[in-house]
Amino acid sequence: MLTRGGPKSLKSFKSSAFIACSFASARSFASTVEVERKFCPNEHSYQYLATNGYDKKGTRIHDIYYDRYGQLFQLGVYLRLRNGEWEGKISVSGNYINSVCTEIVGAEAVKEVIKRNLKISTDGKTIQELLKPCAEFVTDRQSWTLADHTTTLTLNLAFQSKLSVVIDESHSPSPSNPDFKHIVGEVEWTAPLFGECTQRGKHLERIGKEKVEAVMRAHPQAFPKCGAGKLTVYFQTLSRRRKVTNFLMHILAKLGRIARQYFWT
Repeated sequence: MLTRGGPKSLKSFKSSAFIACSFASARSFASTVEVERKFCPNEHSYQYLATNGYDKKGTRIHDIYYDRYGQLFQLGVYLRLRNGEWEGKISVSGNYINSVCTEIVGAEAVKEVIKRNLKISTDGKTIQELLKPCAEFVTDRQSWTLADHTTTLTLNLAFQSKLSVVIDESHSPSPSNPDFKHIVGEVEWTAPLFGECTQRGKHLERIGKEKVEAVMRAHPQAFPKCGAGKLTVYFQTLSRRRKVTNFLMHILAKLGRIARQYFWT
């Protein structure tokens, strides 16, 4: 059963990102820096991607997000079970349309994030015992790789970065939110994060922003700056459904009282 939750605040993103960076370095968990800008896909988007010869890949993604009374979302920490594998996104800066985050993969890395952000022991417990599901949806993703190459950060440090475009069409298989349907596009740049991340992470963020913004500025018709993320729309839809349900229950209760008064008099 899904519990209530949802993105609420961005004020704690910086501290959460620092936690993610410090444990990734100390415990050697693999992590990635991701810079993304959302857009509303249109005919120009598909035309640009097709005419430039970018290879398209399609995949289906099943996400179940987990939280504990909204505490992790409040910190900008989003933990999910994606196609059976644990992942985490920890927001560094931005908002729900333009964002920078670090990404982790694996149950042990996710449990470390839970431990450090919620200040609780995770020993001997599964993630499902520590958190509760709060959102579930399926996404049909189309993706195009615009650039995949080696970038030099310093004289003795180079890394493999990737610039891509994805278009996601999502819906919810959960009976608690059957009305959820959403489509959104993202221009995103990713690169591995390693070692002492404080300075390198800032460099990666700057490089990623430059790459993503250059694409969007060069092709404004293909990548109009608008739209909202899947989680934001999911909880908006869920909230509207609950309001309608509560209203109908109120009306039924009122009609019941009127009927009882009528038959008793």
